[in-house]
Amino acid sequence: MRAAAQIDGGSIYNGAVDLLPPNGTSKSTGPVYVQTSAAAVLSILSDSTKPSEATGTVTVDVQSPTPLPATLGTLLSVSVAPSTLMDWRYDIATAGKHLLCYAYTGPTDSTGSTQVVGTVWGPAARFSNYSGDLIGGGQGTAIEVIADLRVGANTLTLTSRLAAPTPVAARLVPLAAPTALAVGASDASGIVTPCERRYYSFAAVVGQAYTVRVTAGFTGSIRVRKLPPNGDPTLQTDPPFSTNNVGGTPLGLAAGVERVVAFTIPSDSAHGSGTYVIEVDADGDATGSYSLTLSSP
Repeated sequence: MRAAAQIDGGSIYNGAVDLLPPNGTSKSTGPVYVQTSAAAVLSILSDSTKPSEATGTVTVDVQSPTPLPATLGTLLSVSVAPSTLMDWRYDIATAGKHLLCYAYTGPTDSTGSTQVVGTVWGPAARFSNYSGDLIGGGQGTAIEVIADLRVGANTLTLTSRLAAPTPVAARLVPLAAPTALAVGASDASGIVTPCERRYYSFAAVVGQAYTVRVTAGFTGSIRVRKLPPNGDPTLQTDPPFSTNNVGGTPLGLAAGVERVVAFTIPSDSAHGSGTYVIEVDADGDATGSYSLTLSSP
């Protein structure tokens, strides 16, 4: 049968699901955010005008697992079953940018989009039809998403659209604000932990030439771009979707190999004088030390 299910009450959002046989005989809403405790009503109805699709049996399973305590940066290695909600609680003490990275073993859909969805829900709904503060999605089986998270209890949920249990590895990590660099100063150095990115900022002048040198002990990439108008140093938009990058970046990093990015600040509207950001990004769970220099010949 063609059917619909709807959960209402208690400031519940995103609580509807449609079943469309013959290919859509099993579906989940998921997940649903409950703002306040209250009585909820589950409604099930047929939504077909065809007699052959108007009757049938519908099985409903409502899940409300208690989030497991988790620590920022810690690897979660789990098997996510079909139509099953898994969740973890992070007590975040400092608001700011956080990165959710996860990867799974299994196929994508026919368009290449991920079949596993990770979402971080804040301490309270920001608006009607709230669907999370950080929403994982995109192409492929390895996903990285950055968003601002708030102080308090934040909940990470994982759900899978696949028909079989799926191995998933996930981390939620905080991202530090950019470290200011002076041209010609001593080397900057650090250690990138799994799923982490490091940012540096410097003041650049239009028409001036600069050189960035990076040697890393891991595979990854380096990007140099102008800080966008919204002031978000983590905003990563590579060509052809953006022209903010300079020096032909992103440029791949190889362990133990020095990478050199040489560029002159263009005078076009996307660049010009202002604050620029250097991003050092390790691939996936890659980790290790790096050194970085900024010079202007």
